Amino acid sequence: MREATKWLTELSRESITSLEELTEGIYEKIFPPSKMVKLRDDIQNFKRIDVEPIHETWLGFKILLLQCPTNGFSDIVYTMEKNKEHDENMAKIMNQMDL
Repeated sequence: MREATKWLTELSRESITSLEELTEGIYEKIFPPSKMVKLRDDIQNFKRIDVEPIHETWLGFKILLLQCPTNGFSDIVYTMEKNKEHDENMAKIMNQMDL
């Protein structure tokens, strides 16, 4: 965050005129193309270590996603988390009904 603040304070007063320009400038400064490519490759090639518990694997994957703001996977993770909550709620209901 310090890097973005420093970059923003160094800009001339009229250089940013819209939120889109600000967002694009921050992405270019903090997430240059080479860094984005590496982060996306890390996400796409993510694999679980055989002895690692699944919850630790999932946490590691979500951390990778958070490091790459334009990952394209955010909607998928959100949907998966919502489905997980739904499945847990259904399991509780079924247990209460002795199914």
